[in-house]
Amino acid sequence: MRRSTSFLTAVVLAGLFTSLAVAGVYLEGKSSTDKETSKMYMSQNAMRMEVSGSDGDNVIIYRGDKDLCWIIKQKEGSYFTITRADIEKIGTMVADTKEMINQQMQQLTPEQKEQMKQAVESMKNMPPAQREMMMKMLPDFMKDAMEAEDGQSAAPAKKMYNKTKSSVNVNGFSATQYTVTKGSQKLEEIYMAKLSSVGLSKSDVQIIEKFADFMRAITKMAGQEDSFFSLSLNEQEKTFGFAGVPVKSLIYAANGSVDSSNEITKIEKRSLSDALFNVGSDLKEKKNPMDQMQQMDQMKQMDQMKQMQ
Repeated sequence: MRRSTSFLTAVVLAGLFTSLAVAGVYLEGKSSTDKETSKMYMSQNAMRMEVSGSDGDNVIIYRGDKDLCWIIKQKEGSYFTITRADIEKIGTMVADTKEMINQQMQQLTPEQKEQMKQAVESMKNMPPAQREMMMKMLPDFMKDAMEAEDGQSAAPAKKMYNKTKSSVNVNGFSATQYTVTKGSQKLEEIYMAKLSSVGLSKSDVQIIEKFADFMRAITKMAGQEDSFFSLSLNEQEKTFGFAGVPVKSLIYAANGSVDSSNEITKIEKRSLSDALFNVGSDLKEKKNPMDQMQQMDQMKQMDQMKQMQ
């Protein structure tokens, strides 16, 4: 009798749990990097991204209503929280570190500077986006030398989206192909499907804009403030003539070969459980690694002050 009562209780609780659902969007995708597969769940105020690859299953939950992210490590059974303030601290710390390095580099001899320049020659074979991120981090004298060698002008080249083909079939989605260039360098190919063609509207994907704004300090630090995912829906309409979804992208290396690819294989509207956008009670909260980074940065600054005394 007790077992029967427990079963009925479970059924009732399951019914209640199912009722805590929100209208949303579900996407599936795959990447050539480590043969990763991904799933994304989007509601009006939250987004969940699940990535399965060689390093296990990782989950990011962004809560627009709370202005924070939970980073979940499934293997470890743990998670930590990142706030907007944490993101901004990273940008500030990187800027401070870069300034400190610039000051230290000015004290190097010409021979030492030349050795440093030779050490970054391998950057030429990096994918353009990765190279650009590294360039942001280089000391000024090294960056100036590399840009002069590349023949770049003082004014950075603008990223251009050039339409190359229409009505391309990508996993059943009808898409328009765009070649993305910066100066003479081919960066990527993006295949855009109109929101309306995949059964979505602007309101369905508005949460992506909120997440992009949340991450802005990091994208700026990485030199990716002009990346596709930083484009608002209104900017997409100005650039492409419509707002859409990138159902496929190819990232090119500096030598012209494809470095990585990403594709969306499924898009559908569905009811989403509220539990998808919350941290499970079985997960253990860990200390935010951003706090540890800040403590290390403060210790370095204290050491520098002692050396100056």
